[in-house]
Parts: sequence; structure tokens; C-alpha cells
Amino acid sequence: MLSVSVVRNAKPQAWRDAADDATQTAQHCRDVASGARYVAYTLTQAWPDDAGKQARQRFVQHAADYEIAGTVLAKLVTVYDAFAGHIDDAQQMLNSALDYARQNELTVGDDGKVTGKAEKGPEIRTAGQLVAGALNYATTWDQTTANWLRTIGSLTAETDPEVVNLRLEHGGDSASDIANRLKNRPDDVHELDIPPELLDEVRRIAKETGISEGLLTAILWQEEQWYQNWEKDGGLVTEFGHILNEEAQGLKPDKSLGITHMKLDAAREVISKNPAAFTENGKYLGDLADLDLMQRIEKDRNLDVKLSGYYLAELRKNPYGAETDKQLFILYSTGDDPATRANNHRYGDATEPRQNDILPRARNWDRLQPRLADAADWASLSSAERQRALSGAADQTHVGEKVDLHPVYGSDTTADGRKNYPRPGAPR
Repeated sequence: MLSVSVVRNAKPQAWRDAADDATQTAQHCRDVASGARYVAYTLTQAWPDDAGKQARQRFVQHAADYEIAGTVLAKLVTVYDAFAGHIDDAQQMLNSALDYARQNELTVGDDGKVTGKAEKGPEIRTAGQLVAGALNYATTWDQTTANWLRTIGSLTAETDPEVVNLRLEHGGDSASDIANRLKNRPDDVHELDIPPELLDEVRRIAKETGISEGLLTAILWQEEQWYQNWEKDGGLVTEFGHILNEEAQGLKPDKSLGITHMKLDAAREVISKNPAAFTENGKYLGDLADLDLMQRIEKDRNLDVKLSGYYLAELRKNPYGAETDKQLFILYSTGDDPATRANNHRYGDATEPRQNDILPRARNWDRLQPRLADAADWASLSSAERQRALSGAADQTHVGEKVDLHPVYGSDTTADGRKNYPRPGAPR
């Protein structure tokens, strides 16, 4: 609970001034994003070699980064302005309560407690309610604003404008709100079975290639093979799956490989177009024999992410049918099929007009996006905030039942229900 002195001494005009500064900065970011996109377009026409391609990728990522910054700053403006307005209201409420207390010769402590002569009992209760109402109002908006600022702060590392927009939809949610959303999610999306260090690699390759982090994460989720999602930390089943996959190469040389389902020909094409990126310790990966390269792709998850990032960047060079992350997600599965590009151009990001194998893939994208946003929101909380939210959910869950949160990536979070009576019919 905020104290009387904190609310009285708050300076809402300072928040409005900060909002004005953020407004100007947001517009600057939008202008820079527009300029970066124009430069990327001109580089495509005027500088087609490898150096030009790398420069273009940088400008494309710069454009996305500045677009995100502009979006986030615009939201920051609304948060600052709203908070200033609510603090104004809280101060007016508190001043009215303090005036009432003075008129009735009452004393108000900094904690909001009201005291006075014994015969002033009704006035003390009224003043206490007025002061408490003002402090509760200010505290509620202080916490809501803190939640927004937490979300906005966590978005500084995000590279996908679509995920930013999704997360801003619920940015004012508390830790318990996020936990409840995770707890109540339908079990229609399997978890992404990758370790934290591979998520770090996703972020690195996203920045290196200009491909969004959200798109790369979605590719990993979509393309996981059965044995990669069977055991959290690997094991006999995982190793058996690798062996089966390697033996299958002799029967089906064009089989998809690794955690991101790259075909050997596509991998070789990506490597040949980006030789500097795929030279390790002076050794060019394109010189590996087919079997050796297949084994590397099957077992080296970091290489899989890198190949996919660069492959998506190659697909995006031709914007026809590859204008959005969803269109690239669909195109990835068909190996740059011209018909898929044409349908992407025709239908845009619409799902239901799609047919055959593309329809469930498009639906998967739609189902996955809010789950990725929820997982990112949960990850942005401190460990103490997550623990408090989990404890609160356990308090609302009956004895004998479990709280079971399933963010699409990261560890499962579970707790035993502590509600003081079991659900009727449940074992005691």
C-alpha cells in the first residue's frame, strides 16, 4: 500500500513531460524505420552481391528494431499519460479526505490510520474509509503501471513486431493474470523442447539474419521430430531416433534433417550463398561429404537454427508471397514452391482459404502466436514474481489437485493445491 506522503508528493506532471518526450522519440523511430526500409529496397536494386546482401539484411533488421521501438514508445506514452491522470485523481481524493479529517480535528498517519477523540468514532470511520479509498486507488494504478513497465522493459530484446503487438495486448496484466492464462490454456499446443541455450542461439541468429525471433521459434516448434520431443534431456529414445534418421538417408536421400527439417540440397544452397557465415575455424562446411554434412545437421542444433535463419533470409529476398512472417512460415514447408508463393500473395495471412497440408500449418501459426506471447510474458517476470503467482494459484486450487502451467517453452511449473477443502468426491 502506498503511503500518504508518497501519494501527496507524487508529481504527475513529470509523467506527462516524460510522455511528451516519448511521443517525439516514437515518431523519430518510425521515421528511421521508414528510411531503413527504403535503403534496404535500394540496396536490393543497386548492390546485389554478398556484401550488399549483408548490408540489406542489416537495414531490414534495423527497420524492424525501430518499428518495435516506435510501437513500444507509443504504448509508453499512453501508460505515462494514464498514470498521471490517475495520480491526479488519487491526490484529489486524498486531499478531500485530509480536509475532512482536519475539519473534524482528526490525525492521519502516514500509513493512512486515522485517530481522534473517542466521541469522534463515526467521523474517524468515515475519514478512514476516505483515506483508504484514495490510497487503494493510487496503489492499484501504481501496480498496474509497474506491470506495464515490466512488459515494456522486457520487449527491448524482442525482434518480432508481431509478437510485440501480441504481448502489448496483455502488457498490464499482473503475474497472477499471466499464470492464470497459462493454467487455463487449452492443451492444443505441444511444448517446444529446446534448452535455454538454444533460445539464446535463436536470438543471436535472428539479429544476424534479420529474421524475427518469433518466426525462428515457430519453425523450431513446427518442425520438431517425434524423438526430439520425447525426452526433455535426451536419452535412449532420442539416440534411437537419430540412428533411425541416419539409416533412412540411404533409402530416402531427400529426407528432412535435424530439428528444423532442412533438406540436404537446401542446406547446401544456403551454405554456398553464405560461405563466410558457414566457415568454422577456417573449414568451409560446403566441403563436407554428404554423409558428414547430414550427420552434422542431425546432431548440431545450433547449426540447424543458423541454416534455417539464413534460408528464411534467402526466401525473403523475393518479397512476392513472402511479405510476412506467417507467409515465410508457410513457404518454408514447401521449399520455395511457386504455387505456395502465389497463394501467399493471393490470400495474404488469411488461414481458412488454404488447402491440403498448408491449412493445418496456417492454423498452427495462429494457435502458436498467443502461446509464444504468454511464454515470453512469463519469462519476463522475476523468479520471485513467478513464485508468488504460483503460490497464489495454489491457494485457489483444491487440495488433491495440481497447478500445472505449460508455457510453450521453458520449464513446466507445478504446485500442489492448498485450498483448505478438497473438491467434492476427491480423495481426502
